[in-house]
Amino acid sequence: MKQGLTNLSNNQRIEAIKHHYSKFNVQEGYDKTLFSKTFISACIDGNIEVVNHLLSLTSKEFQEEMIYSHGNFAFIAACVCGNKEIVQLLLDLTPDQTKREEMIHAHDNRGFIGACASGNKEIVQLLLDITPDQTKREVMIHAQEDLMFIEAVRYNHIEIVELLLESTPDQNKKEEMIQAWGNQVFLANAQSGNAKIFDLILEHVSDNKRDEILSHAKTDLVLTTAANHGYTKLLNKLLELIPEPKRSETINNYKLEPYMDMEKHFRIAQELANLKLVCKDVQQRLETQLQNRNNIPCELTRFILSFATDAANVDHMNRVSDIMSKVTEQAKFCIFPKSQIKSHNRGSFVRQMIEQKLDSDTQHLGF
Repeated sequence: MKQGLTNLSNNQRIEAIKHHYSKFNVQEGYDKTLFSKTFISACIDGNIEVVNHLLSLTSKEFQEEMIYSHGNFAFIAACVCGNKEIVQLLLDLTPDQTKREEMIHAHDNRGFIGACASGNKEIVQLLLDITPDQTKREVMIHAQEDLMFIEAVRYNHIEIVELLLESTPDQNKKEEMIQAWGNQVFLANAQSGNAKIFDLILEHVSDNKRDEILSHAKTDLVLTTAANHGYTKLLNKLLELIPEPKRSETINNYKLEPYMDMEKHFRIAQELANLKLVCKDVQQRLETQLQNRNNIPCELTRFILSFATDAANVDHMNRVSDIMSKVTEQAKFCIFPKSQIKSHNRGSFVRQMIEQKLDSDTQHLGF
């Protein structure tokens, strides 16, 4: 009965609750553990009807016990799951300011952090609005060493990022937030790949702190993370921060050049989509040459090979293979330094693929 009660839908759960408690005198005693679990489950699911019905069956004393049980878990769960109506209800049922603040800041502001990480702007704004004291707001915003700001950046919630920045009027604290945990904000941005978030962050950096803060954005880990995820636009913005000749050295050392304009590669991939690989030997040859001989990113290779489905045109495959063989032969006479040969081969392959029509219906591609 207990497991079924917590797993039913809204209407089913309400009917089950009515049936269950028709067997008992609610005024004299009932299963409080079951009541609390059902209440928390309803808060997680956003079932406001079930929440209200449970509240209607209980005394004021036990209402408070349900609401604040397990360290205010019902409130935290409603915040994390984006159930604003329930968050507002729980706040309304807590007129005592001290208890309300305890609920809002429970478990080191876990509800606020969860709302930021989940991108629930309305709940984040609500919690900020009902915390008018700027000192307490700042404690909430910067809790756990600005973890919510990092999480908002990581999960690509640009509105939350902007809200947290604008809610921090003190420039020093704002820049401390941007530099939280060293390069973690910029690393999180490299993982999500949102160039707009990067620009937004820079808008809130003062001139006298710009070089110091941007040093965290130019680390090798941030650059290679953006590259490995294929975030061309963000990668180029990061590289623009590095002056020459250091920029060229970084590009060469980490073989970033193939990732700097993935859009060009994907145009070619769309052309190669017509190949419809069926010959295993040719497929293996293509994969090897794409990855090893021409220094094309493995992400692009997988993208191309993902089209290996039905009907094929082996003639097209052979033409692609011929271009690869030609590039490999030309490389024997390459005058470039050994460290640059693969990049040169890749560029040569890309150029010849663009110049070569794969079939009579294919138009020349342009950059």
